[in-house]
Amino acid sequence: DILIQSQLNGVWFFEHFGNEIPLPIDEDLTTGNLYFSLAGHAPHTTSPELFRELKRKSFGKPFSIHVAESDLEMEFIKHAKGSWADFLVSREVDFSKWGLPQKSPVKHLDHIGILDKQTLIVHLLHCDDSDLSILKNRQCSVCICPRSNHNLHKRLPNIEDMIKKGLNVCLGTDSLASVNSLSIWDEMKYIWANYPNLSPKRILSMATSAGAMALGCGHQLGRIEPGYRACLLYVPVDSSNDENIAHHLVAADTVEKHLSLL
Repeated sequence: DILIQSQLNGVWFFEHFGNEIPLPIDEDLTTGNLYFSLAGHAPHTTSPELFRELKRKSFGKPFSIHVAESDLEMEFIKHAKGSWADFLVSREVDFSKWGLPQKSPVKHLDHIGILDKQTLIVHLLHCDDSDLSILKNRQCSVCICPRSNHNLHKRLPNIEDMIKKGLNVCLGTDSLASVNSLSIWDEMKYIWANYPNLSPKRILSMATSAGAMALGCGHQLGRIEPGYRACLLYVPVDSSNDENIAHHLVAADTVEKHLSLL
């Protein structure tokens, strides 16, 4: 109800993990500016069979997956053993039919056939050029959460290589379990402080148009252009050119105190 009343636009995901296929969802939960989709949690928590069923039931809507976030995940995917394997065994989760080991989480997901334009890859801390090539060829988007990654794993995603590969890279915040705010403004400021080679315009686009594209809303949200929905925030900025405006929005400490929803 809070989201519906907020006038926000976007997608909310019903996330699953394990081996069990969920009960069919008969109710249409799409309402107003918000629509509903499904998600498989991660390659090390979700069986290929469940991934495929969730993907099928998402009916072409965005499909979110946490991918290549931790050392535990990498060890499990590459070797089908280790601390995470022991944990699954202790919880009586049978992963013997998950098709492991694989060379990487990205290659595992590609092998089971769920990577496409609607797939949103979240985190992607551990990857090589071949993984990025697969994601580019499958037209996947990537959602990075660098504050959370640093807090949990003391590691940052290689944003520059993702952009050079031509991937659509947008910003996320993960959750309050790993960051002290769910503010995209805080995420932009953190990236500005830790990625000196990224321009303010690039960072701002990652928070706006790239996010809209990743959620399948790129044709109507994320830009101020004719034909786009007028979903706007008013921010007072004292600047004389576009680059300075972008820098102010990305790096300023006080922007959120002056936001107004139009």
